[in-house]
Amino acid sequence: RDGKKQFIQAPTGIGKTIGAMFPAIKAMGEGLVDKIFYLTARNTTQSEALKAYNMMAEKGLRLKTLQISAKEKVCLLPGTQCLDEECPYLVEYRQKSRNIISHVFSSTDLFDREFIETTARENSLCPFEFSLELSNQADLIICDYNYVFDPRVYLRRFFQEKNDERICLLIDEAHNLPDRAREMFSAELKRSMIRNVCHKTKNVLPSLADSLKKVRKAFLRYTGKVSSGYMGKPFPRVSDEPEPPSELVRSMENFIYQAEGVLNDETPYSFKDDLAALFFEMIHFLRILDLYGDNYATIYSREKGDFSIKLFCIDPAPMLIKRIDCAKSTVFFSATLSPPSYFMEILGGSEEDGFIILPSPFPRENLYIYADNTISTRFRHRESVIPRIIQRIHECVSVKTGNYMVFFPSFEFMQKAALEYMNRFPDSRILIQEHDMNETRRAEYLAYFSEYGKETLIAFAVMGGIFSEGIDLKGECLSGVIVVGVGLPQLCEERNIIKKYYQKKNGKGFDFAYTYPGLNKVQQAAGRVIRSEYDRGFVILIDDRFTTPLYKKIMPQEWLPLKTPEEYNNLAEELRKFWDYKK
Repeated sequence: RDGKKQFIQAPTGIGKTIGAMFPAIKAMGEGLVDKIFYLTARNTTQSEALKAYNMMAEKGLRLKTLQISAKEKVCLLPGTQCLDEECPYLVEYRQKSRNIISHVFSSTDLFDREFIETTARENSLCPFEFSLELSNQADLIICDYNYVFDPRVYLRRFFQEKNDERICLLIDEAHNLPDRAREMFSAELKRSMIRNVCHKTKNVLPSLADSLKKVRKAFLRYTGKVSSGYMGKPFPRVSDEPEPPSELVRSMENFIYQAEGVLNDETPYSFKDDLAALFFEMIHFLRILDLYGDNYATIYSREKGDFSIKLFCIDPAPMLIKRIDCAKSTVFFSATLSPPSYFMEILGGSEEDGFIILPSPFPRENLYIYADNTISTRFRHRESVIPRIIQRIHECVSVKTGNYMVFFPSFEFMQKAALEYMNRFPDSRILIQEHDMNETRRAEYLAYFSEYGKETLIAFAVMGGIFSEGIDLKGECLSGVIVVGVGLPQLCEERNIIKKYYQKKNGKGFDFAYTYPGLNKVQQAAGRVIRSEYDRGFVILIDDRFTTPLYKKIMPQEWLPLKTPEEYNNLAEELRKFWDYKK
C-alpha cells in the first residue's frame, strides 16, 4: 500500500514464509500489486514457498504460480549447446509453444519444476525457455535471487524503468543476499582462459586469434601491478587498486564483435564451447566495468602460473537499490538480520524503511544455551585445543541418546576434530559433511536424522554450509547443536578490501567484513534446534569471544543471559537437569 521497504527478523519455525506471502497476495487481491516475486537463496526454501502456496490453494486460492529453476537443472539434454541446430527442444520453439502456453494457463494454476519438465518433454520444448515464457502471465513467481539481481540473467522485461507492472519483492533468507550480490556484480578474467582459446583458434581462424592476442597483450600490461614483494607469501600474490583496467576495453570490444560472428556461424568448430564461455565472460566483464565506481576495487593476482584481473564489488547496496527501485515494495526477511544497522546499510536500506525484530514465541525453557569461554578457537590455538573441544562435545552428547550436530568454521578444522573424535571414541556413530556434495549425497546425509532414540548420532558440519541453514529437523530429529568458533570468514584479500572500505566509510571495517557475517553463521547453525513450540534442545557455543561485550550486544536477546563455566562448571549435570525437566 505505502510502496516502501520493510526488514523483518523473525525466529525460525514461526511461519515467515506464509507470513510474508499471505499479505502480499491479499494486497494483489485488493489491486495494490500486479505481480509477486518470492526470492530465495536455495532450492530447499523454494519448496517451503510452494508448500505455503499449496496450503492457501487448498482453501480456495486461485493464483497462477510459477517456479523458475536454473537452466542447467532442468535441461533435458545436458552438454548440448543452446542453439536451434544443436537442441531439438529449441527447434521451432515459438510455433510449438504458442498453443501449449494457452492450454496450460486455462487448465492449471501451479507450474512447478515437475510440471514444467514433464510438459516440456511431452511437447518437445526447452523447459527453461518454457518457464521464462510462463513468467509473463504468472501472478506469483518463486525463483532464485539471480532472476531479479544478476546482470547476466535477470528478467529484464520486469525490471526496466519503463515497466508499468506494480511488483512486490519478497526476499527470503535476506542475510544471504550481500555475499550473493557481491558475486553477481563482480567479474573476473584469467590469462589461461584467453590463452586456451587463442591457441585453439590460431590455425583455423587467424583473424579471430589476432584480435584475441591484442586482448592478451593489453591484459599482460597489468601483470606489473602484482609487486615482487608478495613472492614470499604462501597464498596467491595479490594487489588491489581503486582504478579499473580501462585499457582492456577497446581490444575486448573488437574481439567480442568478431567472436559473435563466429558463434552465429553454423560451422561446427570444436572450440565453440570454449569460445562461447570466453565471449560471455568478456561481455559480463565489460558490463561490470560500466558499473564500476567508488564501491569497487580491481584485484590483480598471480597463482599457479596464471594471472587474473577481478572487478570486485565491495559494496553491493547501490546496485541492489537500482533493481529494488523498479519494484513497488520490497520485504526482506530472515531469522538472522542482526545487527539491523549492518543489514540496512549493506542491503540498501534507508531511514524511511521499517525494521521489525520479532521475539521468539517458543518457551524459553525449551532451549538451553551455554557459552564455554574457557576455550579459544582462534587460528593460532586450534591445533592445541582440539582435545579439549572433543572432550566437551563428548560430554554434551553423552547425557541423552539423540542426534546432534557440531559446526566448525572450516572444513580443515572440522576434519581434524572429527578424526580425533573417532580415534578417542571409536564406537561412536559419526557423520561428516563432504566437499561439494550433490543433491543425492545431501539427502543421504539428512536421512540419518530420521532415525533417533536407539543410538546417538554426531554429525560434523561446516558453518555457513549446506547443513547450517534451510534444513528442518523437528522434534527428536535433532536434540542439540554445538558451535565451535565465532564463524569469522577466512582471512583473504577480498575480506580485507571490504574491511578497509567500511573502515573508511563508517569506522566499522572489521565488524562489517568479519564479525557480523561470522555471527550470522553462528545464529543460522544454532537455529537448527528449535523449530516449533514442541522442540527442546541445547546450543553450546565454544569460544571465549562469545561472552565479550561486543558479541553479547549483537546476539539474539533470547540467548541472554548466557550460562558460562563461571556459574555452571558441571555442564553434564546441568544438561541432565535440562533433559529431566517436565513442564
